[in-house]
Amino acid sequence: MYEEEGFYTDLIVCGANCESLILEIAKKKDISCSLSGYDISFMNLGDEEYSLPVRCTNDGSMMKTHEEFILKMLEYAGGMRT
Repeated sequence: MYEEEGFYTDLIVCGANCESLILEIAKKKDISCSLSGYDISFMNLGDEEYSLPVRCTNDGSMMKTHEEFILKMLEYAGGMRT
């Protein structure tokens, strides 16, 4: 993800132990990924150390906190989208 340009993965293959590493990579470069499940919730998103926003490519919205990320994940992956 860090060394390969254009790398794309579904974060379902990552566990909660990958969250901090993914956020560290995102500080250094833009990454694209999908999320088809609930294994990752980015608990640290929005903390002072990880203040980078996350953009949802489905609708272009920006998420700046863990709570916003969870709500957006539920909206798309959880079937709450109407």
